[in-house]
Amino acid sequence: ERERERERELHSSAARMGRACIVFCIFCFLCSGILRASAQQSYAGVGGDCSTSTSTTSADINVGYSCSQALPSCQTYSYYRTQQSQSLSDVASLFATNTSALASANSLSTSSSLTANQPLFIPISCACNSLGYSVMGIPYTIQPDDTFFKIANSTFQGLTTCTGVEDSNPTVSASSLVIGASITVPLRCACPSQSQLGQGINLLITYPIVSGDSVDVINSGFRANLSLLQGANSLSQNSIIYAQSTILIPLAEKPETPPSIGITVPSTPSPAPPAGKKSSHVGMYVGIAVGAFLAGLIIILAICCFKRRRRHRSKRGRNANTSSEAALMEVSDAKSSSFFKKHEIDIDEINYKLPSYSTQDILAATNNFDTSNHIKGSVYRGILKDQTVAIKRIDGNVSNRISMFKSLHHSNLVPLVGICLGTRESFLVYPYVGKGSLKDWLHDFPHEETRSPPSHLSWYARVRIAADVANALEYLHEYTKPGFVHKNIASSNILVDANFRGKLSNLGLAKSTEDMEEGVAWTSHIEGKQGYLAPEYMNEGMLSSKTDVFAFGVVLLEMLSGEEPILRDEEGMQLPGKSAFLWESTNSVLQGDDVVAQENLKHWVDPTLKGQYPLHCAMKMLLLARRCVSQDPVARPSVSYIASILMEIMEASQKWESEGARDGVVGR
Repeated sequence: ERERERERELHSSAARMGRACIVFCIFCFLCSGILRASAQQSYAGVGGDCSTSTSTTSADINVGYSCSQALPSCQTYSYYRTQQSQSLSDVASLFATNTSALASANSLSTSSSLTANQPLFIPISCACNSLGYSVMGIPYTIQPDDTFFKIANSTFQGLTTCTGVEDSNPTVSASSLVIGASITVPLRCACPSQSQLGQGINLLITYPIVSGDSVDVINSGFRANLSLLQGANSLSQNSIIYAQSTILIPLAEKPETPPSIGITVPSTPSPAPPAGKKSSHVGMYVGIAVGAFLAGLIIILAICCFKRRRRHRSKRGRNANTSSEAALMEVSDAKSSSFFKKHEIDIDEINYKLPSYSTQDILAATNNFDTSNHIKGSVYRGILKDQTVAIKRIDGNVSNRISMFKSLHHSNLVPLVGICLGTRESFLVYPYVGKGSLKDWLHDFPHEETRSPPSHLSWYARVRIAADVANALEYLHEYTKPGFVHKNIASSNILVDANFRGKLSNLGLAKSTEDMEEGVAWTSHIEGKQGYLAPEYMNEGMLSSKTDVFAFGVVLLEMLSGEEPILRDEEGMQLPGKSAFLWESTNSVLQGDDVVAQENLKHWVDPTLKGQYPLHCAMKMLLLARRCVSQDPVARPSVSYIASILMEIMEASQKWESEGARDGVVGR
């Protein structure tokens, strides 16, 4: 009996120990969850390169930081070091942001000049995507010699990864990138977790690590809290960080100016060796001789390659066999060369930047301009080098248009990516922007790909597209030398890419400000679309940058109301009188006091939004649009002012949408 009692005691002790172990395990699990929640993110380390076979971490981390739909978006910043000869507008264009906003974020003026390696804070609208990664996708135009690796680690300095770029562009072949084609670059970013917000962390700045950086150096530069920085990145005291990866800097607020961290300062040249040492002179003479020999060899090789290339082109032109339709448009490369000589354009310089296609290439790409490939007007869809493109048929002289495109590089402008020159007809090749035009989305016309009405744009998508176009216009008006007036701003000339970013197209009517006197030109030849034409241009032929501002104001009104620029009755007939224009219909909206005006606005705003928009932002956009369509061109705001106001509206809208999503009110 004593033995049985002893066994019962042993079983009881074992049970107690088992329960204690279970409680301890549960405690450890909960603690680990708390630690993971407070840590927020895991440091990605290396392994974000497409060619890297080994990785220090999970491949998923290289796509972006993890996020939760409970806190889907925020305004934050990335750290960037300027490259040689970059201007403020160049950096703004690269990151698809507004020059004024970029200048403001760095306590600079829009006219400030930049030095190489100057640190900048880049404004980032960080959002949680459907895969649970927080990124900001921006459009990027492929440049000569680009690879996904170069784009990620050189152009964007490790703020994205090769893996991330590849995953964000599944239909693009990494081995055959087309110059001028548009891709999406996912910039890594993160928003503070609830735990971090409770610790006073309101901002997570994405910092790209360079060789020589350490956690201590980075932390000291930002004057951050070391333990919070380590916790925000799941780093231990002995963790190693790697160049071309990112680390998050937890801060209560953004510093007024970015600190200089990891900036390479040119080393002081070594002192000259004492005069009289014969060996130093011998080295100098040998160096000069070798340099001269190599330079001569390079020149000879370049001349040989040039002649061989020209002979190859001439031979290809002579041997081409064409159909009867192609014969009408066929032109040899020799004729193309004479065409350019006549118009004083260096064809070799253009071909270096723009691929030149034959008429046979164009016919094959469009299946002889089959109606199934017709997009609108004289624009057709085609396939060139396994890439979908838009091909525009042009009559007459295109030299001015080609010369203009050579100087324009902005992520919110549709670039020219190829040419085909003929005696009777020429062809311009553009990237194909498959989501159609803003007009398609606002006015429910059939989508080009599906031939069915597209879904309706959300409020935030409309605001972001408006901000994109304003950035492009600001670039044309104020940052190109010389500046340009677009002359054809309309919702049909604003294209929507796969990420619902706006791209301004159809610069065929653009006029250089170099040809204007004090920013104004007079003409009797009125061009453009009805409903968008400014009164002084339509009635008097007075053209200026404010002509574009008026037309853009009409586009803003289209976005707000969902109406076309010329109001029509149910049978499609234009309404008589002044009220036929959309910009005139806003007079009745703003009648009465603020309360009445807000009620009027609710009834005037596009019903397809179904009330899913912040009323104060809609009112702010309406007031901005009203200023743009002022009858007096002097009273219209500058495009830089418009861009800055739209940036404010976009930030407020994103905050509203984020708060609404947490409350289950807003759906994208």
